[in-house]
Amino acid sequence: MLLQMYADVHFRRALMDGFFSICDNVTESLDDIMSCGDLKDKIIRLQVSPRKITQTFIQDLPMDIQLHPKNFDHVLYVYKLRGRYFWGISPRDLHMTTRPEYKEDEDTRHTNRAYFKIKEVMEVMELEFDRSSSVCLDIGAAPGGWAEYTSTKFASVVCIDPAELHPDIEKLENVTHIKKKLEDSIEELMEIKKLQTTRWVRFLCL
Repeated sequence: MLLQMYADVHFRRALMDGFFSICDNVTESLDDIMSCGDLKDKIIRLQVSPRKITQTFIQDLPMDIQLHPKNFDHVLYVYKLRGRYFWGISPRDLHMTTRPEYKEDEDTRHTNRAYFKIKEVMEVMELEFDRSSSVCLDIGAAPGGWAEYTSTKFASVVCIDPAELHPDIEKLENVTHIKKKLEDSIEELMEIKKLQTTRWVRFLCL
């Protein structure tokens, strides 16, 4: 679980730093964030990781800071890692998952909303991979939203999760499901030939 959280934070930080340049501030104290003048006169949506610190963060915010999960004009990103806070503020139009073309409608059904999240990331960032050799390692894959999409973009997808995948995802020829936790899957991962021979492996954690 620690490895999954560590990789997850680093993937999202790489996403923010590389694409939006949002998390461009680092501090060891939340007070530095609370006292930031850029938060005033804005309606803020919070994006905090790990989530368990969200409530504490909200309680410590000054009373004049306006928060709203939907009707916001800016997003405050705060990621805590190894005792430090990586943070930044961005306008709403730079925030992923607010684009209507990546919302599920009645005519478009997929495994779950995770399908649209990874679809948006890969399309907006124009990420392309070698379909002949690339492997996606999906940690915490159930029920299979990421695997549904990445199976069309990678040569193969290895899903790690003790829970069940959607039956339609289990049937996909290029999807392998290891029904274990990550820490219990190392031996099987090492035995998968395609992980040993591929030229490029991408780690994606949900």
